[in-house]
Amino acid sequence: MESMKLWRADKRDFNVGDVITSANEFASLNPKGSNEIEQVFEHRRPDGKPNRVGCLYLFENEVVAKQHWSKMADGKLYEVELRDEPILHRGDMRFVDAAFASSDISTIEKCAIDYWEGIETEKPRIEILATRATIVQVISKDQVERRTYLMNWPPP
Repeated sequence: MESMKLWRADKRDFNVGDVITSANEFASLNPKGSNEIEQVFEHRRPDGKPNRVGCLYLFENEVVAKQHWSKMADGKLYEVELRDEPILHRGDMRFVDAAFASSDISTIEKCAIDYWEGIETEKPRIEILATRATIVQVISKDQVERRTYLMNWPPP
């Protein structure tokens, strides 16, 4: 399997060569209401797909990763590779966001189905679910840079 270049925003401190896995804090650190949405996504999860809780979330697009990182207090940004690690799922985060923004159960269910089917929105924000990844570059651990990026978002 060829290695794949991806990005990870994380609060943990890593160095080049470190192999990272999920911190397993997803359920406890997400905003109020997220767990109910995740239950719908879990209920709609097809056989053979991983439970989102416990996966390592990686970004396929560096700009999307930087946007997420810029909003993360004490966040660090890394370039990572999947080395002989399978992609467990590739999904458009916009469906997760749309589900969270909705109070209509049928809309939430439709978002979950589309996410798991790998459908992409017009401007997708792709997340890769994996078990582990290897740090190949520390892009930034600088909190001033992170805040500056946030203040200047979106780019011109």
